[in-house]
Formats: sequence, structure tokens, C-alpha cells
Amino acid sequence: MGVGRVTIVDDDTVEDTNVTRVHEVTSRDIGKSKVEVLAHRARAIGTGSQVSPLSMRIRDEDTVRPLVDCDMIFGCTDDVFGRAILSRFAYWYLTPVFDMGFVIDSQAGQVRGLYGRVTMLGPGCPCLLCRGRISPAAIYQEGLDPTERQARVAQGYAPELAEPAPAVVPYTTLIASLAVAEALDRLFYLSVDPPSEVLVRLTDRVMNRTMVEPQRGHFCIDSSFWGLGDQAPTLGQTWPG
Repeated sequence: MGVGRVTIVDDDTVEDTNVTRVHEVTSRDIGKSKVEVLAHRARAIGTGSQVSPLSMRIRDEDTVRPLVDCDMIFGCTDDVFGRAILSRFAYWYLTPVFDMGFVIDSQAGQVRGLYGRVTMLGPGCPCLLCRGRISPAAIYQEGLDPTERQARVAQGYAPELAEPAPAVVPYTTLIASLAVAEALDRLFYLSVDPPSEVLVRLTDRVMNRTMVEPQRGHFCIDSSFWGLGDQAPTLGQTWPG
């Protein structure tokens, strides 16, 4: 599409379950770095875009620095802690973040619904916390080391964290494409007053926009937090050791 520079951030490697869920990945890529595989495929398109693969975790403090130079960010992470970091980043560094999510709702082996979401984060828009897409309790539980988390689960202080649900590629591709379309809308003013969040109920063929008010005193509505940029600690939060 003519994007000059693309930075891909992920510390994971390709597993057999990724072959049917990640574009451009084949069975020969199993065990390889995801970012290296995707960077290689992106360069092969031949548009001249500079592609930088970073084998890092979004929840690591050092990962914030490479993101500062990005004009916009597409959040494809499926963990709550990573989403919380990107949610703050959008306001601290005045960088639009498009957070994506997709859920297959099922019970007893029966699919009940297919739900997708694209949320734009940045000054003037409510953050993921205010929208209820993430919660402090879930962030805390995910941030615990595995031993402590299991101990708390056994004591009944924290619910068991669900395993990542498999998502088939047609649906995740649809949501990713919608996120790119939302970004293009804002770059080229394709519509009047675009929504900060779009919800898709695929089983019902319905697309909705949501309107949520930020919580009073929260960083997403308090302009004193906007554009703070570099500070100690980074993003004004505690980071995992």
C-alpha cells in the first residue's frame, strides 16, 4: 500500500497451530521467529517498504522505545497486559492505536456467536479500561508469575485464565482489514465523524458503533497525561521484573 516503514513486534515462534491461522506461514516455518517469517514475506512483495522485525514482547519496557517512532500502531496482541500498555501509549505519545479483537463464543461444542472489534485509542477517545474491554483485575492476574498465579487460583483469589482460543483466518483477516480501513478513513477523511469503536456480529451480519464516556479523572480524558512522552517509569506504570 506504499507504507514506507513497517515495524513488527512479537517474541513468539511459529507453532503447528499457527499454520492455518497466520497469513504467509507454512509448515516449513514451524519453530522460526514469527516476526522474521512475516518480515521475509512482506519484503518479497517488492513495494520497497522497509520492514523491521523485532523479537520482543509488548509487555517488556524496552519495547516501548521502538514504538515511539511509529505514526500509528495496530494492536494485535491477545493478552490483557499488552493491551493495557498500548492503551496508555496512545495518550502518552499521541500515537493512534487501533486495537483489534475477535472471539468465537461457543458452549458444549456449539458455536453461539462470532464477534469482532476494532477500537481506536488516542486523545478524545475513551481507553480500553473505560470501555470495559480490559480490567485492573485481569491485568493484575496476567502480570503474576506462573507459580504465584496458580497459587492464587488454588486459593480462589483469581479465576483461572482461559487458554487462547483458536480463531480461523477468514474472521481474523476480516477484522484486521477493517482496522486498516479505519486507519485509511482517518488519513484521507473518507467519512464524517468516524466512530472510535466498531463492533461486528458476524453470525447476525450486523456492524455497530459504540459510544462510551471516559471515566472522570482517567488518563484518557485528563489532558495533563496527553503527550507526556518519555518519563520514569515508562508510561507512568509498574513493569514486570
